[in-house]
Amino acid sequence: MIENQEIDFRQELLRKGIHLCSLSMPIFYSFYGSRLTLYFIIPMTFISLFIDVFSRKGYFLHDHFNKFFGSMMREHEKGTRFNLNGASWVLLSACIVFLIFPKHVAISAFSILIISDTFAAIVGRAFGRIKFLQKSLEGSMAFILSAAAVVYYVYWFYGLDQKFLTDGLWAAIAAGFVEAISRELGLDDNIAIPMTFGWVMLFLQ
Repeated sequence: MIENQEIDFRQELLRKGIHLCSLSMPIFYSFYGSRLTLYFIIPMTFISLFIDVFSRKGYFLHDHFNKFFGSMMREHEKGTRFNLNGASWVLLSACIVFLIFPKHVAISAFSILIISDTFAAIVGRAFGRIKFLQKSLEGSMAFILSAAAVVYYVYWFYGLDQKFLTDGLWAAIAAGFVEAISRELGLDDNIAIPMTFGWVMLFLQ
């Protein structure tokens, strides 16, 4: 295995299980639109940022936060240096993506972040053998294939035209490559993945 081994596989599964709960956001957006969705997400983002700040060592939330979530945290999310945890990045990503991209692009981009990042992490940890950029080939292939499935589902569910499907497949491949090098670029993949997908879609359209 050549994927990141900072946390054990069981904690990785638990972390990604929580990650999958974020699918509730694009589902809610699908039915109620961006305005009402952001009405809930923006306050949640501020709460998450507050917890991020005051869960650092020496602050009053530190012991309570680490008691419940410490074993799932990656090394760069711990310590006194201020680095956002995954939950804060996901919420910030949702705010940005739902604000700037058209509905179907936003839903696809954020769903790919949640679903494909989960598939890539689990497949990469369990089966990754061949190095590909900064990740494993197996994990990156799982990302791209699952992202293509998300694009196809959005295309089918909303009855979109063929161009959305074709452009979406290219954008899914681009997002897969960026996911594989995001750490080297100094980018958090929770931002890099949906932004890459969204901007490639807008460029192609």
